[in-house]
Amino acid sequence: MSSFYGEDEYEEQFRYYVDAKEIPGEYLEELHSRYFAVIEKIPEIDELIAKNSSGWKPERMPKEDLAIIRLAVYEIKFDDAVPDKVAINEAVELAKLYGEEKSPSFINAVLGKISPRK
Repeated sequence: MSSFYGEDEYEEQFRYYVDAKEIPGEYLEELHSRYFAVIEKIPEIDELIAKNSSGWKPERMPKEDLAIIRLAVYEIKFDDAVPDKVAINEAVELAKLYGEEKSPSFINAVLGKISPRK
């Protein structure tokens, strides 16, 4: 697990999020599982991001962009149920909603370099 937070802090952040967003109970188990699966892989994910982001270190990226890229990289590298094109397209759409003006093209470029099956 990433060293930024301990497991208790991640659990606290998860609970805060689902309470604040009023996530329905039927989605909690899958969301919880996915959340911790991504967190467990953050060191590997961030290494891939750093290698493919043209001089941008993950810790210097806007938090929204980093969260979107991390989820998409997890889906590309560790979740065979999600096709790479779908992971990339969803990430770009999230970047349009939550990122900055250049976020969608930046995220698309980084993920395009990471994905072996565009």
